[in-house]
Amino acid sequence: MPNLNRPWGGFIRVMIVCLVVGSWPSAAEDEEIDVFSLSLEELTTAKVYTATLTDTDQRLTPASVTRISREQIDRSGARNLDELLEVYVPAFQWLRKSTTSPSIGIRGIISDRNSKILLLVNGRVMNTRGERGVVSERMLSMLGDIHYIEVVRGPGSAIYGPGAIAGVIHIVTYDGSSFEGTDVQMRQGFEEEFSNLEIRHGNKLGEDKGYFIYYGVDRYLGADQDDARAYFSHEFESESGDTVEALSHLPFNVGGDRQSMLNKVRHKLHLAYENEGFHTWLRYTKGGQGALGTHRTYVNIDSDNLEKVGSAYQQLTLMMSYEQPVTEDLRFEYELSFDMNDIMAIGGAPAFSAREDEYYGRIMMYWDPAEKHKAAFGVAYSFEVFGKDSSAFDTGSGRLNNIVSPGQWSTRTFSTLGEYQWEMAPKWHLFLGGRADKHTYTDWLFSPRAAIVFAATDKDTLKLVYNRSVRRADDGDIRALIISTDDEGETEKIDNYELRYERQQQESLWFALSAYYSDYDVLAWTFNTSRSTDLGTLEFYGLEGEVTYSGKKLRAILSHNYTKHHDFDLADPTITLQNVSASPYGFGDDLANWSNHNTKLAMEYDFTEKWMGSSSVRIIWGYPGGEDLADYNSAVLGNNINFPLTDGSDKAWEESVFLNMGVQYQANENTLVRFDALNVLGFFDEDLNKRNAFQRTSMFRNEAPAVMFTVRKTFGPSD
Repeated sequence: MPNLNRPWGGFIRVMIVCLVVGSWPSAAEDEEIDVFSLSLEELTTAKVYTATLTDTDQRLTPASVTRISREQIDRSGARNLDELLEVYVPAFQWLRKSTTSPSIGIRGIISDRNSKILLLVNGRVMNTRGERGVVSERMLSMLGDIHYIEVVRGPGSAIYGPGAIAGVIHIVTYDGSSFEGTDVQMRQGFEEEFSNLEIRHGNKLGEDKGYFIYYGVDRYLGADQDDARAYFSHEFESESGDTVEALSHLPFNVGGDRQSMLNKVRHKLHLAYENEGFHTWLRYTKGGQGALGTHRTYVNIDSDNLEKVGSAYQQLTLMMSYEQPVTEDLRFEYELSFDMNDIMAIGGAPAFSAREDEYYGRIMMYWDPAEKHKAAFGVAYSFEVFGKDSSAFDTGSGRLNNIVSPGQWSTRTFSTLGEYQWEMAPKWHLFLGGRADKHTYTDWLFSPRAAIVFAATDKDTLKLVYNRSVRRADDGDIRALIISTDDEGETEKIDNYELRYERQQQESLWFALSAYYSDYDVLAWTFNTSRSTDLGTLEFYGLEGEVTYSGKKLRAILSHNYTKHHDFDLADPTITLQNVSASPYGFGDDLANWSNHNTKLAMEYDFTEKWMGSSSVRIIWGYPGGEDLADYNSAVLGNNINFPLTDGSDKAWEESVFLNMGVQYQANENTLVRFDALNVLGFFDEDLNKRNAFQRTSMFRNEAPAVMFTVRKTFGPSD
């Protein structure tokens, strides 16, 4: 029997996983528009709207885009959005967060506040702007309202505005045109315990007229700490006298892993109505999740409050839009919306609650002036009110954590945006576009984009893309800075260059390869200033490969991403307490909160007309940059508790492997039953299911191996 300790143990275990997954058949035909399983003719006509303003064929889209279909969502075994994205999206990773929602990232860019990715629902940005970034949608186990998801891997401010530094997650929900009938779905999880119920009803009332109603609810108790153990990599004593030993099970009751905040029931409601060119939808979500806490949490131990560490939110959004055709080549689109985002956090810093309301409007013009020319132009306006008392959480006086003075305050943002698409020759397409945004507390921010797409043959496509994306500091940080110094709000930008090659080798086989390089002026939290600060210039590059096979019965998607730190020059050499990389201090040359390599394989197989199987594996190959930060902390910072700490073990930074397997039975056209085994390898070796914490990567909690049952009953025609 081989020794499964490093250096060969990790490699051997990963190879065993690949063999297990490779032996499990997979993939089925997709009723949704799955861009990787289309024929050559279909591929040239499929439209993608997430990465462009003008109508664009899928193969010509000037970006790397992943589309996740409804069938893929159902067969993934995913229990929330983060898990789903990690299964299917190359270069997407997530880390635990000590007191708030887990940190998510794409292609090396990840932050403690999740404010460098934009999350949209039906084109509407759902981020909070005050301090927490992407809060809503992610932790709910109810995913039945989602029609499909498109993810832009890489900067996207030219289309969607400030904040799209790492990428864009675009959720498109069902409406009266895409869902007809009624169904009820129930899911029950064991080991990681939860129950949920989802009800969908859609009715098509006529041509381009209909409505959709969705309601989902769950109670998520999570995984017991004996099944999902938490570990520190160093020894310390709490004030209660308990000793926490390095890499030993915590002696405290830390609560269920991924349990809902305070064990509260969570809700999601979505209502949509359309009538020819008029569309409106209303969405309400209420959720939250407990968190593990920090070193300080366990030093100042209070067993009565350990299960109260985490965050919660409620969000209410109303959106209305109208499309006005003027001529065959000219149309206008008008949008009005209101969004209320109410958040609460407990643990780490003093508890607080905050509410922000946004009123938003946009007018777009879409014009095709000639046969080979397309253009889109628009203006947008946002008015945001901060500092209102929370309507759901009583943990503070309606204030953001960094705001030193109470009371309401507001900001305004005016935006212009546009795109021009020109077919220069039969095989050459040019995209030129950009956006300008003026915020109350910043100067104009510009986000240009230029791309050339060369469709060399019916099978081969080459794309060269330049993107500049921008972001301002969180509005709470800007407000605090202005109150104390009258300085202009700080901003950041990233210049990204990408060369992408795609080939449809045959009708059932498609592959792509991307190479990218980014020059990034980083704005991030530092303990030197206790706010987001201009850290300096980070340069990094990466390679990304994707292969998709889709036969009559078998479907497989394989991807690998490599992202590598190149150089990091600090703007101020006195900054010593930042979590991007330890390289400026002479410790390594890797990103502190990112795995240089990650590999993903998802498979499905139709055994018969009624039986199908699915499986997926995600391999996170380790965090050498986290280990570098721990070495720097030990040698220079004197073991600062806000950074990785270790007694010498490197176990925390070894690889993690997550394996899901499922089987589905379609009893009849109205009844579906499914069984999923999740984090299967944890039944044999719990350390393979290790999930590290952001910034404090020496701290980790294993994800529990679990099982899940799903039953869906349909009562009428459906999608």
